[in-house]
Amino acid sequence: MITVTNRSTTAEHVGYGGCWAAIRLFVTSQRVGTPGFDSGAGNPACSLFRNQLTIAPGDSGQLVGYYEVASIVAAGVAPGRYFVTLVVAPNGIETSVLGGDMATRSHQKG
Repeated sequence: MITVTNRSTTAEHVGYGGCWAAIRLFVTSQRVGTPGFDSGAGNPACSLFRNQLTIAPGDSGQLVGYYEVASIVAAGVAPGRYFVTLVVAPNGIETSVLGGDMATRSHQKG
């Protein structure tokens, strides 16, 4: 969830589609180089659905999305510790938001 605050004196319109956010996992806390996983890379199934949020002056709005950890494991991410960056692009303006860290582990069938 991303909170967007309107600090202007007029209403602001925030538009976002099905690909407004991507998760990138890095192996170091510096989050440099090629990510070990990038949910936005080569995503042909990305929805073009457009959402519109109008935020009054001094008010806030929330953009909500999720990405299932099972999808990350299914994509072949090796077990280990990763540092998360969320790349968001409401209104088509890309910016990165640093997240925490996460661990993946192998799932054994039995």
